[in-house]
Amino acid sequence: MSMLSWLFPKRAEPNKAGCTHRPESKEFTIKVLGVDCTFENAQACAHCLEQYLNQYSTLCAHCERPIFPGEPVEHAWEGAPHPYVHCTFKCGEGIFWVGTWGEGELIPIDATHDRVMEGGVLVIRPKQAA
Repeated sequence: MSMLSWLFPKRAEPNKAGCTHRPESKEFTIKVLGVDCTFENAQACAHCLEQYLNQYSTLCAHCERPIFPGEPVEHAWEGAPHPYVHCTFKCGEGIFWVGTWGEGELIPIDATHDRVMEGGVLVIRPKQAA
């Protein structure tokens, strides 16, 4: 390591959330759209992840928990408080996938693969309840 690289370390490339920080801990809880969400081994620090998710997530009409960018969704029922539900048997039918939730918008089923592959998504996996 040269003296210059030691004095002026190269900044890490920002991830999809724009974060170049190291996460403070392996596990942390942040508030996303008013809901406490716990993450472990996240690709961003708590502050940057919280900003990113609050800007680009939406709420599930069934469970009222956030739908994060990159998650598959189904249309909610008519008159629902939010337009989409998680594409799971718990929240929806689990079989009527209409697309993937992108950064603040639906990526329709016919464009999902191309949009996700070209733009990439931040891998967001909340900690599973025990």
